[in-house]
Amino acid sequence: MKHTDLNTGQLSISEWGLQESFREHFIFTRANVESAFPTFSAEKIVQSLRNLSERGIIYSPWQNFYVIIPTEYRLKGVVPLVFYIDQLMSIIITLVPTSMQNFIS
Repeated sequence: MKHTDLNTGQLSISEWGLQESFREHFIFTRANVESAFPTFSAEKIVQSLRNLSERGIIYSPWQNFYVIIPTEYRLKGVVPLVFYIDQLMSIIITLVPTSMQNFIS
């Protein structure tokens, strides 16, 4: 069943995250959320992500990088590093100047 925000008629960020986890897409960035919700203000997106984090639904091991916490890890509130390290490193490497990427890889 699709739940929508009654004020906007759109899927909420929380429900979007739930749908992503059903598709086994547990990792996303703030840019992914901004693309999925182009009409949402930056403030609304930040507040929604903060709310999800405070409720233990997502975890942010790095700025603007989020992990949807699978049910089996919710009690601990954190996901093992091996669950997301490859995706995180892929993003971090794009931020390193090209001249230094040869030394890292």
